[in-house]
Amino acid sequence: MRKKVVCLCLFIAVLSQIGTATAAVSYATERLHSIIEQLPGVSPASFQAGKSYFFNYQNRSVVVRVNNWNEVEHVGYRMFGEELRADTYTPVLDFIERYLLELTMLPSGSVTQRLQTDDVVLENGMPEDFVSMGAAAAVSIQYSDFKYYHVEWKGGGRTLSMTFPMDYQLISGCNAIEVEKNYIRDVTRYRPQARTGWVTPEVPEGYDKEYFLEERGSYLSESVRHDLYYRKNGGKWELFCDPKKPEWSVYNLMLSPVPVGGHESAWTLDVELDQYGYQSTAMEIPLNRWIAFCEENDGIPYFTIKEMSESVIKGVLFVPNERGGYCHMLSVEIPMKTIEKGEGRITGRLYVYVPLHNIEKDYFKIK
Repeated sequence: MRKKVVCLCLFIAVLSQIGTATAAVSYATERLHSIIEQLPGVSPASFQAGKSYFFNYQNRSVVVRVNNWNEVEHVGYRMFGEELRADTYTPVLDFIERYLLELTMLPSGSVTQRLQTDDVVLENGMPEDFVSMGAAAAVSIQYSDFKYYHVEWKGGGRTLSMTFPMDYQLISGCNAIEVEKNYIRDVTRYRPQARTGWVTPEVPEGYDKEYFLEERGSYLSESVRHDLYYRKNGGKWELFCDPKKPEWSVYNLMLSPVPVGGHESAWTLDVELDQYGYQSTAMEIPLNRWIAFCEENDGIPYFTIKEMSESVIKGVLFVPNERGGYCHMLSVEIPMKTIEKGEGRITGRLYVYVPLHNIEKDYFKIK
């Protein structure tokens, strides 16, 4: 009987440890932690990964969303329907819901000062009026010139609008130091979704040449492009790395989210992330995995060759996020010997969340 009691206690202890391991005890940002602590009756220890929870605060519905890493990734008033969320840049909607929640948590005399500090304008109403519109209101979102967002609600015979800078630090709720720290965290733990096979180009019917160029446009300059080069092999079009075509090979390497040659371990990106305060952090990641992360989180990458010699190709890759108002920039050096081997290490320096209006077209001129 005593043995049975001991076994039962051990079983309960194991279950308790499992529950603790799956509970959300961390936060995607420091600000989210601060907000959660101010919400009465909210117990993060009971949260589970990948789920959303709803609470009542000041007679309004508040949503808490937990990501797959058991981190609270969003807290805010529930203001937008699933249809709008499916078609809109998620960080902006999260910002609006979170920011209005933060404003209603402030003493009434502090709201105006907070709005002025953040350069946020609320027209025709106070924060509570915007929240009261609810998810049923008609919402339109506009942005221009990488500077401002303008959001308008219509419902119940009223029209309210909110204008705020296209500033990623404001939108994310993080300062420059935390934004960079979170980028390192997110990119190093990222694993791309499983792919069923190679990405194949849309080749016109009757095309009978050995090589095919797939163009996806340019960014700011015609020399900064997203071009992928395919070669027919055994009746199939494949991306390639060939010392006879070094320029084409480099574009494939720097723009393909699937490994050129079929093996993720063949190409490693070894970079220094340039950080705020003259700091830097070394990162090592499979090259195609980093590109897949960029495409999934930011948008289409673009590449340009700035210098080419017999021993090395130097270039710059840009990952613009026009809805977030920023661009990641990666300067790289690709040794010719790696192209000859079909594998190797690519070194570079990475700058993240560069405001889009800070990038000058003259940068693309090859000296």
